[in-house]
Amino acid sequence: MAQELEAEHKQDMLTAEQIEKLRIATEGMASFERARSTSGALFQAAMASYAVRLLYDQFGDKTNYRTDEMFNQIQRLLDSVALLLREKTTREEFQPIANVIWMYLDVDGVVMVRPFKWLV
Repeated sequence: MAQELEAEHKQDMLTAEQIEKLRIATEGMASFERARSTSGALFQAAMASYAVRLLYDQFGDKTNYRTDEMFNQIQRLLDSVALLLREKTTREEFQPIANVIWMYLDVDGVVMVRPFKWLV
């Protein structure tokens, strides 16, 4: 039974690893493409926002005001673009990418909320 559970767990890990590789490949390919719709541009803005957060987590310096403010400024600019694109994206365009946008931008339903703390 232990061997069966271990085999199942390995299969789960393999699947998670494959999904992660596909996600990374998709992000890479999308960075080379030109957005052809508001939903495509929103997807790219969401990925750029996510990349900035990852960079900040890895290289941000909370003790250096200039570095910290530069990352925050980039994030606010991307949030602003994402909000405009979301307003211009129809429900039909948004539905296919809703879950992906939620993953990258932390969307709450149809309205983007949590990544835009600076708006409050």
